[in-house]
Amino acid sequence: MFFITVKAFYKNNDKLYLMSKIFGENLKSIRKENHFTQENLAKILNVSKMTISAWEADKQEPSIDNIVRIALIFRTTADYLLGLEDEFGNKNKNTYNNYGIHNGDVKF
Repeated sequence: MFFITVKAFYKNNDKLYLMSKIFGENLKSIRKENHFTQENLAKILNVSKMTISAWEADKQEPSIDNIVRIALIFRTTADYLLGLEDEFGNKNKNTYNNYGIHNGDVKF
């Protein structure tokens, strides 16, 4: 099994931040909005409560499989969880990929 760490960045006040910080915040927020405890979510994903806590605190990153499963459980998108789009599906125009390339609107 391969684990791929997806690192995307967002820009705020000319500083780049890792998207993983947004993931932890979004996971905690959507979990609470749906009245899930860390234990409930951990059981569904077959991980420990400590793992959920570590994800929410940005101490660990989930596998891509778990990001997809979380998105399905909460009927959202992986892009929302990763901070690449807002809760309405609008793409965040201040994001950068691993190579420092801006992910906003591209015009040809």
